Amino acid sequence: MTDGLPALSFSISSLTLIGMLAVITYTAYGMSVMPLNLIKGTRSVAYERLENTEDIDEVEHQIENLKSKCKDGRPLSSKDRRNLQELEGKLQVLRRRGRHLDIAERNCCSKVGIALRPVKVSLHYEIGSCSQM
Repeated sequence: MTDGLPALSFSISSLTLIGMLAVITYTAYGMSVMPLNLIKGTRSVAYERLENTEDIDEVEHQIENLKSKCKDGRPLSSKDRRNLQELEGKLQVLRRRGRHLDIAERNCCSKVGIALRPVKVSLHYEIGSCSQM
């Protein structure tokens, strides 16, 4: 009955060791990247929205230029049709991204995250000062 106890103990100890190494590696990476993320910051939703609006305007202008080529009744060349389809697809993606940005801007989590940023920075400072002791 005790023949399997050392094998079971060894397997549990091995799995515990592997798990502990994984936790240590994960925590070490997080602690080393956290200051970089605080320095780099995040892009604001308003800035991304402005960038998205500019991209939409640019793509719409390119679509209008391609469509103006066929106003006199001539059909578009295959290259222009392909470019027009790609631009229309890109316009759909940009409009979808704009809707996602609208949702993100109204999201309460982003507003709370902005409000709690000083707490995040101060916690990082306290953790960093404790680890230097």
